[in-house]
Amino acid sequence: MSPLQALETEALRIEKEVAKLCQEGKRNKAQSKAISYANKIMEMPSLVQMKECAKNTAMEKMIDFNIDDFKGKHVCDDEKIEFGVPGNKRVVW
Repeated sequence: MSPLQALETEALRIEKEVAKLCQEGKRNKAQSKAISYANKIMEMPSLVQMKECAKNTAMEKMIDFNIDDFKGKHVCDDEKIEFGVPGNKRVVW
């Protein structure tokens, strides 16, 4: 399995887990899991390298994750939960 396929498999698993937690009314646990996964993704070596290359460019803000991005937002309040699955999908909170 390629690294991108492994990422896709993991992202789909997390997506289902978060959706289930939301359906069960476990909002805090769902939010925590979503933020934890986002933090994990942001520390992947390839993304760290991409962030370093994007410094001082228009791309810098597009690929930077910050906990402040979640203020006033909750993963359970969105109709659709996607966690950056490779392909044409992107992170949607």
